[in-house]
Amino acid sequence: MDQTFGQRLALCRHHLALSQHQLAARTAIPQGTISRLEAGQRAPGATILIALAQTLHCSVDWLLGLPGTCEDHAG
Repeated sequence: MDQTFGQRLALCRHHLALSQHQLAARTAIPQGTISRLEAGQRAPGATILIALAQTLHCSVDWLLGLPGTCEDHAG
């Protein structure tokens, strides 16, 4: 089964041993927004996608479910 954006976001975050709060602090994205993104309750906009991809060392393509890169945790 293909992973959702939220599942891929959580996978990358967990791989880097970051809490939602820590990821929020590094990206300036509110923790509540990260929670809703991971739960599939919110879709990310371009600014959020870029901030997450840069912080998590993943391509935007990979986060969105397309072929791309996510370091060595593409699972």
